[in-house]
Amino acid sequence: MRNLLLIILCFATVFPLHAQPQEQASDQALHAVRLFEEACFKNFGVPQRVAAWANTAVLLEMPKEAAASFFASGPGRAWGATNAIGNFVVVSYESGLCTVYARRAKAALVKELYLAFLPKPSIGLTPEKKLEETKSTPNGELYTLAHEITGEKAAVTMSTVLSTSESENAPMQAILSLSIRKK
Repeated sequence: MRNLLLIILCFATVFPLHAQPQEQASDQALHAVRLFEEACFKNFGVPQRVAAWANTAVLLEMPKEAAASFFASGPGRAWGATNAIGNFVVVSYESGLCTVYARRAKAALVKELYLAFLPKPSIGLTPEKKLEETKSTPNGELYTLAHEITGEKAAVTMSTVLSTSESENAPMQAILSLSIRKK
């Protein structure tokens, strides 16, 4: 979990941001969370499953050289998911970590959608908050919220991390990550 948080903090301070119209921020938030659900959550972060999903979603795989900055935590594959709504990247690491990056997104709405998306205890899975903090970075405030999701009968524990920034200077305004580990 700590490595995942360090990766997110690193990415949030490295990549340059190109401004986009603010009115797209809500659509971008919704699209980022949908990408996270489709690419990462439904595929449990399994690299082969994420790659198959990316192919069916007709995302373009980024050349290794162009995607190299996303691989600080290890090798993987990255797909550009840029469209009329905004700039997004889906990254699947060989370790099983799956991350969605959104250059611009309304931070409060991303958080609201992320929280609504988490499984409810009524289905046998319980999300437990592991971290909630706001840190100052050179590009502005960075909010991070992390959960572990597990159930009594579940064979794995899922870790999710959301990082957002309202700052116009933030290189990424929303980063959503998921990793799975066996119990």
